[in-house]
Amino acid sequence: MSKVAELLEQKQTLLERMQEQPGPDQLAEIERGLKEINEALNEIESEGHDDAPIAPY
Repeated sequence: MSKVAELLEQKQTLLERMQEQPGPDQLAEIERGLKEINEALNEIESEGHDDAPIAPY
């Protein structure tokens, strides 16, 4: 599995957790995770390390 695919899978998991109405602490943790994933995806995209387009979620 490519790094992009792994990151997208992690992002999907976090988005699903967000829909479960988490408490404030969990929500903050999820938002931090999403921010880190988005930054990593943007870095990969800007460096052109993966041929697969990044799908917006």
